[in-house]
Amino acid sequence: MSGSTSRLLSVIAIAGLLSSCATQIQMSCAVPSRVSLPRGTALAIKAQESSTGREIQAALSQELQQGLFYTISPDAEYQIQISEADESLKIKSFFLIADGFFLDTETELKTRINLSSKTNSSYGYSQQYRVNSDDHDDYVEALCHEIAIDLQPHRLIYTEKLDAPKENPAFEQAADYCKGGMWQHAAKEAEKAVQLTPHEPEAHYLQGLIQRQLENYDASNTCFDKAYQLKPDARYAKAIKINKLMQMGARHVRHQMQFSGSDEAAFNKGTLPAYIKKKDTPWTQLFVPLNL
Repeated sequence: MSGSTSRLLSVIAIAGLLSSCATQIQMSCAVPSRVSLPRGTALAIKAQESSTGREIQAALSQELQQGLFYTISPDAEYQIQISEADESLKIKSFFLIADGFFLDTETELKTRINLSSKTNSSYGYSQQYRVNSDDHDDYVEALCHEIAIDLQPHRLIYTEKLDAPKENPAFEQAADYCKGGMWQHAAKEAEKAVQLTPHEPEAHYLQGLIQRQLENYDASNTCFDKAYQLKPDARYAKAIKINKLMQMGARHVRHQMQFSGSDEAAFNKGTLPAYIKKKDTPWTQLFVPLNL
């Protein structure tokens, strides 16, 4: 390959990178508790007589109190029983070495949570939870995070990745506003981005994401549908389905939090505890409260 040809290919490669620049923004959505208890319910948290059980009891009590959805009381009507708390060392693999062998291990922590009422025998929630030390440094705290996510309404933080259209500064400005949480400003810039490149599906997709964050779900669906018409990408079609789940989840959260119209501003400013979405958690699993 000649030097001039090599330089030409390098220029083309750089131009390709400049024409579509990847960016990502953090978003959030309201996710309801998976149990049908209203805000302010008193809970008693009890554990089996073991050091592991008592450690989980203390950490879970602190986690739920920080969420400000429940109050913790030893004589409450509703009780969480921490049972089957078990901390075990697991051997993942081992390697033979010159003067012995090396073990690759992890610690798994698991427990079962039973939530029930003293007087209503038909009310109950039971679920097993487990974490391991490979994924978490403090696995007791991580386990209590997992339990708290199910037991209280919260805001879920997730990341969306986008490809910026070529020569569309409004798109980049809108994305920057999103990163700063300035969603109204982002909406105005996203409208400009769509006008600048009306045939770029990512511009419509970004506009849809912003309208989703503002909980304007009909407008968001229109944007996602337009993106799909321009490019039949499964990501755009899936976004509409996720909108339906998020809309239902927000409605459940408002009911559980007992928000009135005057509380709307507080709701949107993030009065709920926040958790990071795991990559492998299906959206369909997050928004449907269990039928108890």
